[in-house]
Amino acid sequence: MRAALRAVGLSALLLSVMAVPTGGPSDLRLAYRHSPCDGVVLVQHKGEWGHVCNQEWTLKEASVVCRQLGCGHAVGAPKYVPLPGEVVQPWLHNVSCRGDESSLWGCSLGAWTQSQCPYEWVVVALCSNGTFQAVRLVQGRSPCAGLPEIRNMNSVDRLCGLHKEEATVFCQELECGPALQAPRQGGGSARKYMTCKGTEPTIRNCRLNNNLRSGCDFQQDAQVVCSGHTEVRLVGGEHPCSGRLEVRRGLTWGTVCDADLDLATAHVVCRELQCGVAVSTPGDAHFGRGSGPVWTEAFHCEGHESLLFHCPRGPGNQCGHGQDAGLRCSGEARRVCMVLLKEMLLLWVEGREEREARLLVTEGCDPYGRTTEPGLFCRDVSRVLRLSWVGS
Repeated sequence: MRAALRAVGLSALLLSVMAVPTGGPSDLRLAYRHSPCDGVVLVQHKGEWGHVCNQEWTLKEASVVCRQLGCGHAVGAPKYVPLPGEVVQPWLHNVSCRGDESSLWGCSLGAWTQSQCPYEWVVVALCSNGTFQAVRLVQGRSPCAGLPEIRNMNSVDRLCGLHKEEATVFCQELECGPALQAPRQGGGSARKYMTCKGTEPTIRNCRLNNNLRSGCDFQQDAQVVCSGHTEVRLVGGEHPCSGRLEVRRGLTWGTVCDADLDLATAHVVCRELQCGVAVSTPGDAHFGRGSGPVWTEAFHCEGHESLLFHCPRGPGNQCGHGQDAGLRCSGEARRVCMVLLKEMLLLWVEGREEREARLLVTEGCDPYGRTTEPGLFCRDVSRVLRLSWVGS
């Protein structure tokens, strides 16, 4: 008899602790964010609100929360260290979902208890109908390099102090390949605003510690550089808009075979460098031999792309540095030409307004700013002088 009573008592105790799906639609909400579709996951039980405490929290669980709240699908499932004033007692522990449940109450709910919960286990759901818009790298030379940020509907979150694990997640999410350079090196995770394992499918699944956010020094951060990064430069020419074409892939600079540089691709390179349009593409290492690899993957631009990064790629030629491609763009020549002509006109047309002189200069240089010899005088200088003489 005593054994039976003890069994009944134990069963009652277990029933009081183990969660059962008794919640309703109004017993779940997201808190502490600007949108009801983003925030810390709170549940109501016995008339009291508390947060969900989970060691493992994935997009599966967050998707069920978003679905139940009519907020679309989940775009993030981070852990969260609450700010002062946001602390709510834990209520529901160790929720596990398949991801296709219609509500959180259809998941395996673990236990209802207010026992202590490590602050790293407070969970958040970010839904597609919330404020999130995109992750991106900015102020870099391609979409696969730059400073990391999350763009929201009404704000931008600059991510500070990322290490290799966080940079890896960011690069993979952008489909830019592995991370080759992170904003910070070493230092551990003790004082990090954002902490990732490196295996998360999105940066929005990493743990956030808002208590460390304001103390982050952005000026200490280098750019994130992913393996898919591509940028260009011209080296060894008469000015920054002419020289040997060098392409950086990831962290490595290399040269291009002259047979792989067509006019459409040359125009894109000049545009990326803000150097106008391509004027000529001298080959045979005209600007000297480069060093490092000669890339065997060629770019096949259509000519309208803003960056070489956006151009299609395919197999290229194999050559040595004796066939390094060179390029002259119009931009620098036009700028120097304009400066020289302006000085000439201001001397020639005494008493004229500077604005009028500048107008004559603009009319004098051809549409591409092309010049004759390295003296950098416009071919139309005589026309400009004739215009100034007639107008004086």
